[in-house]
Amino acid sequence: MPKEILRSSLWGSRKVDMAAVDPCGRSGGFLSFWDNYLFDKIDSFSGRNYLIVAGRWRPNGVTLGICNIYAPQDSSEKAALWSKLSDLLESIVVDVWLCCGDFNAVRRPNERLGSDFDSGSALDLNNFIFSNGLLDLNMGGRKFTRKSADGSKWSKWDRFLVSHNFLDIWPKASVVALPFLYSDHCPVLLDGCREDFGPIPFKLYNSWLHDADFVQLVKDGWIKNTNVDANSNNIKLFMSKLKHLKSGIKAWRKAKMESGKAEKIALRSKIDDFDARAMNRVLTDADVQARADAMKRVLEIDEAELCDLKQKAKARWDLEGDENTRFFHGILRSKYSRSNILGINENGSWIRDPIRIKNSAYEFFKRKFSEDVACTEIQK
Repeated sequence: MPKEILRSSLWGSRKVDMAAVDPCGRSGGFLSFWDNYLFDKIDSFSGRNYLIVAGRWRPNGVTLGICNIYAPQDSSEKAALWSKLSDLLESIVVDVWLCCGDFNAVRRPNERLGSDFDSGSALDLNNFIFSNGLLDLNMGGRKFTRKSADGSKWSKWDRFLVSHNFLDIWPKASVVALPFLYSDHCPVLLDGCREDFGPIPFKLYNSWLHDADFVQLVKDGWIKNTNVDANSNNIKLFMSKLKHLKSGIKAWRKAKMESGKAEKIALRSKIDDFDARAMNRVLTDADVQARADAMKRVLEIDEAELCDLKQKAKARWDLEGDENTRFFHGILRSKYSRSNILGINENGSWIRDPIRIKNSAYEFFKRKFSEDVACTEIQK
């Protein structure tokens, strides 16, 4: 069938382009479609079990590599595929990588039901993911993506793997497994849109406690809070004080970050100036001391920023990383991806709307706190 007819019959639009790997024997082929108004193809690479399309994402100009995978069943062939793909991911220059498809392997024992866990294939897949700096996006909707004909065996073979910087561009990306329809695999949807669940919770960082200005801010904010009704009860008074403190801390934090950034830029400029002078003449003792003081202050600012990163990432510095912010940013992206609320199952239906999720959670806990609890009299 000609490419234009196939594309039009499957997608219904001539604005969409495609690339394909043809079927071979009992192994089916697979396709990649893209909207030409959103994605500008630059090049493509293909093999028996993979199809890579590299191009530019028009809305933001990011170069994106999309690797469509249809892994073989044989363990040794899968290992060879991961090795081949690792070489391609390293050699093809793009800003962001997205690998998706049927990996024909699970990563953990709990991703399989009704069949034996292949630890060797799992190890090979995990090594491929880790060695290429990929993240396995958390999936909602259902636990497994493939089932046997009689429904006795279930596996999570289909997934989306992305490079760390993918979440810089699409931080709220989510993956949802849709209901099974006509295939033994269910459709899996990657959605890059943002779901608005309202204001984020307030968080206090340990580094603030070492700042004298913060301690005084809390004391003054607690004592000088005048936005309270004289007839308010203790609970309302307490809530009002917390609300007042939160507003003050947020304003202080914003001003602190802006001043710290400006100070750091000025200090680095001062250090560069000393370095430029040192290339032409010997610095005086006063210049050497001034440069050392500036460098010490830059390191103090960096240490405060990294302290907050460590707390966000909940990682131990000495065991899991060195003084490298990229390491902690990587942990944070992975953590945010795993903690995203993709949706909830309510009476067998997958719900993604934030308002419905909030209402469902409210009703659930309302019932819990409304239940009668039998109290047993304590024997003295």
